[in-house]
Amino acid sequence: MKPVSARKRSAVVRLGLTTAVALTLRCGGPTRVAQRCVDDTGRVVDDRYCEQNHAAAPLPYHWYYGGAGFYPGQYASGGANQPIPDAEAVRTSSPGFSPSAVSTSSGVVRGGFGATGDGAASGE
Repeated sequence: MKPVSARKRSAVVRLGLTTAVALTLRCGGPTRVAQRCVDDTGRVVDDRYCEQNHAAAPLPYHWYYGGAGFYPGQYASGGANQPIPDAEAVRTSSPGFSPSAVSTSSGVVRGGFGATGDGAASGE
């Protein structure tokens, strides 16, 4: 039987240390929450509707923070109409946005491959 070299063990330790540092940096930052534009029914719409000047007349669009429902046509829920204190708002329209990179109210992002979002169990 060939003995395990010290060099291999140090590589494993280095990988473990790198992973620990990465997790510390990721977990040590502010909570990130989704920011998207919604209409008065809570349906996500294009950001341009919230970026318009509302001085002349209020429009039925506003920013929504946190929760779930990230993309145009989906309904936002579980969040707030005001920025969340001590949280970094990340626009869902930002290039490379990923729901897994933001917190939801429950801490769990539901959906994904093949999800219908209707809450019904399949095969019944």
